[in-house]
Amino acid sequence: MGVAKLFGVDPVEYARGYFKSAEEIERRRIFEKRASLVNGWADMVVREEIDATHTDLELRRRMKRFAHLAVAQAPFARLVAETTRPVYFVPAIRAVEPESQQSRWAAMAAETRLNEKMDAVLCTLAGANHAFLLTRYVARLDRAVSTVIPPHRMAVIPDPDDNSVAIAYMYDRAVMDWRTGATVTHRVFWDDTVTFEYDQDLQVVRGPEAHLMPAIPIMAAHLTYERDGYWDLCSGSSDVAADLQCKIMEIWKLRALKAQAFRQRWAGGPAMNFPKDQVFDPENILIAGEGVTINELAETSSLDMFLKAEESAAASAAAGRGVSRARLNQDKADASSDTGLMESRAAMMKRMFWAEHDQFTIMKMVSQEYPDEGRRIAMETTLDYIDFGEIQHRVDRMTQLAIREKERSMGLRSVIDDLLEDQPELDGDRKRAAKELERNMMDEAAFILRRRALNIPEDATVDEPGQNPGTNGAMGPMVRDGLLTRDEASEMARDGI
Repeated sequence: MGVAKLFGVDPVEYARGYFKSAEEIERRRIFEKRASLVNGWADMVVREEIDATHTDLELRRRMKRFAHLAVAQAPFARLVAETTRPVYFVPAIRAVEPESQQSRWAAMAAETRLNEKMDAVLCTLAGANHAFLLTRYVARLDRAVSTVIPPHRMAVIPDPDDNSVAIAYMYDRAVMDWRTGATVTHRVFWDDTVTFEYDQDLQVVRGPEAHLMPAIPIMAAHLTYERDGYWDLCSGSSDVAADLQCKIMEIWKLRALKAQAFRQRWAGGPAMNFPKDQVFDPENILIAGEGVTINELAETSSLDMFLKAEESAAASAAAGRGVSRARLNQDKADASSDTGLMESRAAMMKRMFWAEHDQFTIMKMVSQEYPDEGRRIAMETTLDYIDFGEIQHRVDRMTQLAIREKERSMGLRSVIDDLLEDQPELDGDRKRAAKELERNMMDEAAFILRRRALNIPEDATVDEPGQNPGTNGAMGPMVRDGLLTRDEASEMARDGI
């Protein structure tokens, strides 16, 4: 149901007023600040924080000289990367039903670079609590294109009866002004019935026009759903504060290092005999007249307090994300140190599991715009399963496997339990886990049959492949079909018959 039908208003005017509201402008500013911290474009954010935390104008000026260097401390960006990297580090495996549509789905996933886009969606989601993925067919390119949209470049009109669901989207689109060469921002509106486009002044430059899409081609992912309203502005605020604290401490530390690079000097004697504006530099010769002495002040302040403040803020934020101090410091971490990281990864995978299903539905819908019917994904196709990569490189797998084997021998767990633990995207569904187990066993059975067909014994190695003529004959098709005994076939193979 579109905005016009639901609210009985002109969607062009309604969207324009919504976009100009003070609440919407402030929301975008908050999310843009988060995006800057995650992406490393934090120069302006640091400058604003200096203005907010320091009152002396001269001190502000001096500190801002180091603002572009303060981005070296980025605990927020590091925590986002640490908790999201394990999810798509190994590309996800996706299978569709019926199997005849698998090649079409795989081709579309490849041309839209789905793994890369979903990884970007997850990073945006972890940093800003929301992320969007727009998928559309571009006739000029003759392929589908997916674009990740962060929350500060997206406006949403929520459903009045369920404010966690959007009934309309307005996303920013960068447009090149060919007359001036400058890039300007247009806003594109979508609801269930119409679409149109504003220019940078919110004047309509395209539409409104009806679209034939059965749904809006935008996938929305949310980190949390327990919130009052569509947007979650609170989750992760402490991580943002810790990041800014580390950056301010880094500036103070740099200023202290600069001040201590050369010991403070003072001149004694007639002031008129000491020329002004001389540079205190190891390579510069100081000129002093008769009776003037130059002395040094040996006092220096310790930087320990700045280092401890940075470490404390970063460690506190890391603990909230499930990242241990050992992992944060890149020390050797034991299995228990990664428990929190695995929990955070599991939570991310559960969110992305449903995001993958929503994106599949949108891509299936967009594929109907392909002019070649052979590239279209049948609308009755379903995403049979999604299997995220394992995390074995992050934990002590040998210890984990030994514990599992012992627990199974005591009747405390099953292989299904192992699957549910290794693949949080199954979300505790034992039926789906049983289906995954069956698929794994079928793959293993196909592997065993292939080894048999190639006469490869179970104990074969590179040095001892076991493929001498006698062995080949004893495992050959004549024996398999019951026409010869193993000894007869082995003797015939050795004799070259």
